[in-house]
Amino acid sequence: MSNPTSNFNWQMPTATDLVTDLPADFEVFGQAVDTSLADLKGGTTGQVLKKNTDADMDFVWAADSAGMTNPMTTTGDTIYSSSGSTPARLGIGSTGQVLTVAGGVPTWATPGGGTKNFTLLNTGGTALSGSTTVTVSGISNADVIFVYISGASSGTNAYNVSFRVNGLTTGIYNYQGPYISAGSGYSANNFGIRGGNSEVRCTIGEWSDNTGSTMSGWFRITGAATSGQKIIDFQTGATAAGGSGQDLVWGGGYIDTSAAITSISLIQDDGINFDAGTIRVFTSA
Repeated sequence: MSNPTSNFNWQMPTATDLVTDLPADFEVFGQAVDTSLADLKGGTTGQVLKKNTDADMDFVWAADSAGMTNPMTTTGDTIYSSSGSTPARLGIGSTGQVLTVAGGVPTWATPGGGTKNFTLLNTGGTALSGSTTVTVSGISNADVIFVYISGASSGTNAYNVSFRVNGLTTGIYNYQGPYISAGSGYSANNFGIRGGNSEVRCTIGEWSDNTGSTMSGWFRITGAATSGQKIIDFQTGATAAGGSGQDLVWGGGYIDTSAAITSISLIQDDGINFDAGTIRVFTSA
């Protein structure tokens, strides 16, 4: 009887064939192998295998993506995106600093809102003389405006002194404040309340009808650069020179305007020119 296997060419793959021609040799041996496994061959040191398409068994060898390089070097450092997608290091700030933005990137800075730094806007002050209204303009981006008045007078019968902002004469000034009106020797002989709602000016003081009387004091506006209402407070007093009307006045309120304040006007309400005194305007951002 002849050997039934004599008509078949059985050939087992060699060890080398298993490495280099595995799919073809197995097919010769009697069982086909998916040839797409050939993608697993090749590659170089350091490469990784990744999907080439969504198709089954479709792989490709590629360089290993190392990911983001960590730029941080010191405890407390942070990372931010520079130039769109490049990681950059922001070194740790110092004690008390806060994180803010400058030039479109994060940065450490000393926080605002601390002690105010005032600047005298009208160097040397502006003289109060020759007019019933004296205006100091050029105010810009001032959160607080502090106005100091010294030695204001008119040299004749004169009483109320007021201020306006931006030359506005409408009913936007809302304030209240007590005053003491005194005669010779400044012994109080009258006590009252000055001001009201929706006034056309803010009255802050009064001096005597005696030519020797002068008025000094201050008023302050807070929130002057915002679009909201502005808070005011004031205090003035007149020298005791006899006559009537010399007052000690203090109070506060608000100015109902959304416009940023750019000018301050001091007004002698009785239509008589100032003849002495100085007004100084200090601003702080």
